[in-house]
Amino acid sequence: MLVLARRGGVIPFDHIRDDGSTLVQPALFESGAEWMRRIIRQSQRIRVSPWPDQPHYVEVICEAGGMVPMLGRVADPFGVTVRSGGGFDSLTAKHDLALHYVRQDKPVVVLHVGDFDPSGEAIWVNFKEDVSAFVEKDGGDLTVKRIAVTTEQRDQYNLPTSPPKKSDKRSVFPEGEQTVQVEAMPPDLLQDIVRDAIDAEVDSDALEATLKKQEKQRDYLYKALTKDSQ
Repeated sequence: MLVLARRGGVIPFDHIRDDGSTLVQPALFESGAEWMRRIIRQSQRIRVSPWPDQPHYVEVICEAGGMVPMLGRVADPFGVTVRSGGGFDSLTAKHDLALHYVRQDKPVVVLHVGDFDPSGEAIWVNFKEDVSAFVEKDGGDLTVKRIAVTTEQRDQYNLPTSPPKKSDKRSVFPEGEQTVQVEAMPPDLLQDIVRDAIDAEVDSDALEATLKKQEKQRDYLYKALTKDSQ
């Protein structure tokens, strides 16, 4: 029924994430002039990194890969990266990420979004312990904050719950608690929670200064690239 609704235009295609084929397409141009026109257009979309002027570097990690685009829309204005945490059962992936955080050369804050269940709790606790250990070993500073789903959010927003699976005996999950899937939270509410959490970590004055610097860079590039045609 859902497929028929999408085919019939009842549900817009871009309202549902449905990963399809993988595409590798070479960048081809009909002429050098076409390439230059694209470069000029891209120069007006250049983003200046806010992190050199921020007190710490911030990222968002969510348990479900399908949520990355949705959370990315609220993180993008801040220049914040959103990544999926699904691959961090790999020790190599955790170590590589730790090196990325150490290279920021400033304290790092990771905001974590995941299910409140034995698996979700184990993922973020293990991530926090393993990546923090690697970061600390190389002289870095990492703080991992759980921003969703929490028991307070479950009670405040009356989110649907279910008992944990009997087969899942992970000790990190409190005994007797009911589980909550992050998908049970309304998307706009989750976006607000992530936006507020990022805003609390970012220096707004420094971000405003970065945006002004960005406009100057765009103006400079446009004038430099179009100088000969003026």
